[in-house]
Amino acid sequence: MSRRNHYRKETSRMELSTLMGLPAHPLLVHAAVVLVPAAALAMALTVLWAPARDRLGWAAPGLAVLAALVVPVVAGSGEALQQRVPDTALVREHTELGEQLAPVVFALALFGVVHLLVQREAERAAQAEPRDGRWSRRIPPWALGTPVRIGLVVLVLLSATASTVQVARIGHSGARAVWSENGGTARTPAPAGTAYP
Repeated sequence: MSRRNHYRKETSRMELSTLMGLPAHPLLVHAAVVLVPAAALAMALTVLWAPARDRLGWAAPGLAVLAALVVPVVAGSGEALQQRVPDTALVREHTELGEQLAPVVFALALFGVVHLLVQREAERAAQAEPRDGRWSRRIPPWALGTPVRIGLVVLVLLSATASTVQVARIGHSGARAVWSENGGTARTPAPAGTAYP
């Protein structure tokens, strides 16, 4: 069996190994680096500031869902690249940190969508008259209460913070893995002002 076929059989994640002949991971990682903190900031604004929630509407949780979809693709491209680089402690550390990102970004997306649904329904219920003792047909009355909404705000803020911190940790470990003399696969950077061949 050829190396290429063996490689394809072993992989299980959504994977994109190359783009235009280059390793895909260094290119795709920028999508996660931009989308995850942007989604975290947008969600934090929507849960803390009503005018932002009114203006952003579904864009903030939509951005979080998009980030949650992009992260597995970036992770898959990282796994593909990991097969092609030397196995070092720094590369393993970067891989382990990268595997921890998907759950927190998924949590951000989930809590963001649920928060917006509950908040919008609570706003409608506050303006409407109760029918048959019920405020809403879509969401149970207990879920519209202040404690549940505060709990969702806390969960969104925790997952937004965790997502952003984790992206920074992953980026730092990836840079160390690439640029360190003893654990990276790339040459050390050229001194400032010199051309890099």
